[in-house]
Amino acid sequence: MVVSAKKEARVTKQEWLVTGLELFAVCGADGLRVDNLAKALNISKSGFYCHFSGKDDLLEQILEYWAQKYTYVITSNTTFIKMPAIDRLLEAMTRIFELNLAEYDAAIDIWSRNNAHVARVREKVMQARLQFFRDIFEELGFRGDQLEMRTRVCAVFQMGERQILGSDQTASEKYREPRLQMLIGAQ
Repeated sequence: MVVSAKKEARVTKQEWLVTGLELFAVCGADGLRVDNLAKALNISKSGFYCHFSGKDDLLEQILEYWAQKYTYVITSNTTFIKMPAIDRLLEAMTRIFELNLAEYDAAIDIWSRNNAHVARVREKVMQARLQFFRDIFEELGFRGDQLEMRTRVCAVFQMGERQILGSDQTASEKYREPRLQMLIGAQ
């Protein structure tokens, strides 16, 4: 038996998920194919089954990966929770932009329109995001409609900042402090 001189490098589950999420954003749940995913990773598709039982399992894990890596990384971060409210808000604004944490939100939203389970997970994620910002503004003394308005404006802007300002970090940095002042201004 001849052993190939070029041994295929083992692709980690995270690499499958990252690439799967990228392809999912382009082609959606119905268009995501294991063979296309393997091709994007430049490997054979046999390694896929070491990590996933099938396409449905992949999609479920992509959804979980999105929730964890693009939301809970901020909202459940114990270091953030210990920061003063204004520092926590500024740090979240910075990281959400720099890490492009809203990158796949539109694709997940579209998927959620035709899948009740995805809709429930998406709603849970959106509520976690809102609660994260709500806690900050409540800690800063806002209540009632002022609390809700600031919570929602902040969350929505963070989710759409790259669409509005582009990926240029300079623009984000330029408007971050004025936006912070606007959000925490007079009650």
